[in-house]
Amino acid sequence: MRRREPLDPAVEAELAALDAALAGTPDADAELAALVRDVRAIRDLRFPVFHGGIAPLDSKAAANSRRSTCRSSAPACASSLAT
Repeated sequence: MRRREPLDPAVEAELAALDAALAGTPDADAELAALVRDVRAIRDLRFPVFHGGIAPLDSKAAANSRRSTCRSSAPACASSLAT
């Protein structure tokens, strides 16, 4: 989607700095380059909550929906409410 109005110069500069860090250019901002490196290292650990594109909020929502639909004292419901 194309923007009809130009970006604010400050926003454009921040996006360019982020692009440089993501590309790994030598002149990239050191803090952004470290952030990119750390996020990639965490992603590569493949924690189950992030594996397959599931974010922590998605997991929390799934847990809340399980709690709200399970209102019985049946053993299956009791075990799902304990988690």
